[in-house]
Amino acid sequence: MKNLEMAQTYGFSEGLVPGIAIYAYMAHPIAMTLGIDWLKNGTINAKFIKPVYHGETIHIHCQVVTLHPLSFEINVINSKDILCAVGNAGFSNTNPVLLPADYPDHPLPHPDNLYPARCQSILPGTRLGDISLQFDDDDPEAYFFENIQKTLPIFQNPDSILHPAVILQFANLIVIKNINVGPWIHVSSNVTNYAPVFHGSQFRMKGNVIDSYQKKGNDFLVLDLAVFNKNNDPVAHIEHRAIIRLK
Repeated sequence: MKNLEMAQTYGFSEGLVPGIAIYAYMAHPIAMTLGIDWLKNGTINAKFIKPVYHGETIHIHCQVVTLHPLSFEINVINSKDILCAVGNAGFSNTNPVLLPADYPDHPLPHPDNLYPARCQSILPGTRLGDISLQFDDDDPEAYFFENIQKTLPIFQNPDSILHPAVILQFANLIVIKNINVGPWIHVSSNVTNYAPVFHGSQFRMKGNVIDSYQKKGNDFLVLDLAVFNKNNDPVAHIEHRAIIRLK
């Protein structure tokens, strides 16, 4: 929710920084420390608990919690010393098997026939329409990701690996392509990496609804999302939680 007037309508004092941007900053020190191995067999969970406003300074605190297995705690704190987001990351001992057969092909709904943004209209078990993806310099988000990638060598070459936040950005896209959302908020994401994604590569995201509920007047949705490359090899698994309708 970027528009200032819209944000103020829902009780926020300024335009909100989207969760995907906060996630990108949270993932950055993990990718910097663990490198490509983490993109092949790593996890990161992020929960956004307080709003971060445009123009606000935030600090990412990342510290080792355990050595065996190696894991990190991540906190996002603003200039007023308010905790805005929390997370953890590390290596996965055994990634669950991720099979395309468990995510059958499903077409996107027509733009005039999207699911209503109501939890009672999108019940657990609902299959979302698949989206085919390819990230390149023409994407609207390319400028942001280009700048955040500049500080890490593995992300700097035109043919290099994409920042992991790119994949999560498409988790937001599958929401927009399937659900008739107005202002909505990314609440949390739990991500398991299976393979790095390279600049210009093609991949496909599939998903199901695993929970939908109302809390404090807001409609929540929890999605089970799987990403596969053009050879049907797994790239990532994401549990994606969002408020799809604000009270």
